[in-house]
Amino acid sequence: MTPVGPLKFKKMPEAIKRQIDVAVATSWEAMVETHASHALRFIALMASRMPFDEAVERYLAEMDVRDPMASSVRSRVLVALEHAETDPEGRPSLPFHRGAGVGGPDEEGLRRFRPDRLMKGIARKYREGEETEVWTRLAIARAEEGIIRGHIDNAVTFAAILRGQEDLDEAVEDYIEALRLSGGRAQAVYQRTMARLADLHLPEDDDEAPGGGQPPSSPPAS
Repeated sequence: MTPVGPLKFKKMPEAIKRQIDVAVATSWEAMVETHASHALRFIALMASRMPFDEAVERYLAEMDVRDPMASSVRSRVLVALEHAETDPEGRPSLPFHRGAGVGGPDEEGLRRFRPDRLMKGIARKYREGEETEVWTRLAIARAEEGIIRGHIDNAVTFAAILRGQEDLDEAVEDYIEALRLSGGRAQAVYQRTMARLADLHLPEDDDEAPGGGQPPSSPPAS
């Protein structure tokens, strides 16, 4: 399910409306694919630290992905993981567990309850928890940058379709509304898309200022 484009009620040629409908649907699918790709990277990164389903929900929550897109991303991730499981080359290797020491499994099991072992285990889990949070912040920052770049590319295409129908800034705003962007992400997409459009549509800067780039000479002394 894709969001309803806000432009369908505006007065414009039917051919433009069809192009906009296609652009919205294409942008939606592209962002689902991008989110799924970053979610899979996050799942792989956290494979030893949290269950698969927890990693998926953590990614969606951190990236503020809501339904209906969240459902589409989950489905895409599940399909990708299913293909990886059935493909021997894409199947993740299982960790190798060493057997118990010379003392046997019972003796090794009792050692785990020694106070020093318990304290070391608590300290290790605390360090792993801190590291997991750092990794999460870094992974989400990387994903956010990828998502914003994808939106910018889509918004530039959107503006190209609407050129002649409305101003560039209005076209970018319509894209943001169509894809239901909000908050800091919407602001970043708007600002950076407008900067990209400036590079495309503004005349190139002259290498030299008027007058050959030289400062005006001082009037001759009287």
